[in-house]
Amino acid sequence: MKARIFHKIWDVLFVATSLLNGKKKSKETEERTYSDCDDPTTKNKQIRIANNLSPVEQMDAVIHECLHASDWFKDEKWVDEVSTDIARLLWKLGWRPTKDGELRKRKRAG
Repeated sequence: MKARIFHKIWDVLFVATSLLNGKKKSKETEERTYSDCDDPTTKNKQIRIANNLSPVEQMDAVIHECLHASDWFKDEKWVDEVSTDIARLLWKLGWRPTKDGELRKRKRAG
């Protein structure tokens, strides 16, 4: 699927985790990469999201990579915290991804 993010076109792909950049290692923890994105100056830019995530993890990963795509120079910690906060809020508000790639608000009973 194509997406416009901050005046640039990106291919958004859902892929096996083996096609992502591997593991991110830090002194405290070793975290698995669930998504990645190309530098915005790259020709044929891609955002890649692991295809085995839960819906809320997928929402978080998409927001995370969109933040990187829109401002490549933001600190990873900031991007991680903000994407998780936004995903959590959207989830609480009832927004859910659908099979056709849309994001719709869940209808509440009553």
